[in-house]
Amino acid sequence: MVEVQPKNPIIALKAKRKLGIPTPKRVMKAKGNSGLDCCTPESPENPQPALKADAIVHSANRQDGCSTPEFLLKANGQNGSGQDLLSTITKITKSYKDKQHFRIATQQRIQQYKLNCGQQFLKELKNQEYQAHKLLKQTVPQTQIGAKLCKIKGMGPRFASQLITFIHPINRWKGVRSLWHYAGWIPKTERGHNYNHRLHALTVSIIKKQIKVNGPYGKLYNEWIEKLKPKISDNEVKLQKTAFQRTAKQFLKDLFLNWRNIQNG
Repeated sequence: MVEVQPKNPIIALKAKRKLGIPTPKRVMKAKGNSGLDCCTPESPENPQPALKADAIVHSANRQDGCSTPEFLLKANGQNGSGQDLLSTITKITKSYKDKQHFRIATQQRIQQYKLNCGQQFLKELKNQEYQAHKLLKQTVPQTQIGAKLCKIKGMGPRFASQLITFIHPINRWKGVRSLWHYAGWIPKTERGHNYNHRLHALTVSIIKKQIKVNGPYGKLYNEWIEKLKPKISDNEVKLQKTAFQRTAKQFLKDLFLNWRNIQNG
């Protein structure tokens, strides 16, 4: 009798695992939008000059009446653009996230089945996750854009490293609108469903943290609330959503302009 194999390889793999048949280990591959493959490494020996405020902050060009948080005015003169270091940060960040997800899954399984024998293994996973996070804290501030992001109130090396991982290299974006499209911050009628959901969620987390700690973009959010109240006073949900969206777009725009300025020297 001929055994019919399922056409779907995932179904076949699950069936083998259910029967106790050994299966090959899954190999994680980096996705094309990670920026690792399209990066051009370069390590300038000379530090970049301090950036001028009028070259990177566009407060004078804005007509909406809201002030732009000037969180990226001073460049760290001891750091270069560090393209190879930015690529290293993306790799460390991916490793850190993998370790974190595996540790959480292992911890949930140990708690579910009350496995006392797994505590030592869990302790080792936590130590590996801590070492990866420690490495990020040491590496991210060594780049100009990483150092600037870490100086923002409510922004730490984890947020900064994830932004670098999603956006690097900055030269692959034609303009700030293409970055907005990639992050899902333009109308659905224009972007459809083709955007990076993880970068969108990361931006949402960053702005929420800014609002919570009253950071520069939390203050900008409150300014947008006050400015939009006369126009959208009858719908509180729409008011908050619009203010949140404009704050997130402003954050990405400031990040893009400063990063591009550092890149171009």
